[in-house]
Amino acid sequence: MFDRVLAPWQRNLLREPGGVIVDRADLPTLASTEGGIAWINNHPVRIVAAVDGLRGLGGVNVISSLESAREISDQPANRGSTYLVARVRSGADVQAVQARLRANGASFGPHEVWTAQVFARRSQIYWMFDTGAGAGVLFMAIVVCLVGAVVTSQSLKTVVAGSAREYAVLNALGVSRSALGRVVIEQALWIGGMGLLLAAIASMALLAVARMYRVPVALNGQALLGCAALIALLALLSGIGAMRGLLRADPATLLR
Repeated sequence: MFDRVLAPWQRNLLREPGGVIVDRADLPTLASTEGGIAWINNHPVRIVAAVDGLRGLGGVNVISSLESAREISDQPANRGSTYLVARVRSGADVQAVQARLRANGASFGPHEVWTAQVFARRSQIYWMFDTGAGAGVLFMAIVVCLVGAVVTSQSLKTVVAGSAREYAVLNALGVSRSALGRVVIEQALWIGGMGLLLAAIASMALLAVARMYRVPVALNGQALLGCAALIALLALLSGIGAMRGLLRADPATLLR
């Protein structure tokens, strides 16, 4: 399960009774150091190694052997586990294995069988929608989008209002309002593109700071494309909102 986090020699260290591995950023929380002693559930444990990539939200993730985990949690040896992780052999039909495990309910009792992708997706949905932290982030994102759309729209409206006479001249020379509208939309997209560039630079700086302080942050290609599409949509909506000022650009204002 932790092939990408733990090296083989680090897993061998867990054979030591009471030996645990934690994230390096959680050492201050445990008031200990790598190789030192910490207390978990009133049991002394020795931090045999500290790695990066285990930090979680709110608590400290601790890796230990099954025997050490039972001793630390005061659980009897015959008590079952919450999750069992397995790897299928190369070339095996994952769906067939999943169906066999689901049908074997008499041996395991009530259980569910998930593939790695499904389990990851369920975990993401849980943290995003079923916890207060995820709901707070979503609400903040919605508020930021609304504020950004309003601010951008008002800025474009100011630009359009300041150029009302120029738009009126172009309209009097025969330029259609639809062509002028495309100019406003193009301005909005340019603003969105510059905003996306500035956001990318700021995001890179923030991600560097997060890595420096070992904050667990992941940003994949899908998230980047989603943010870019959202910024483009906000710019487009702002441009459409700013076209109200363009419609009031009457050539008769040139005679005033």
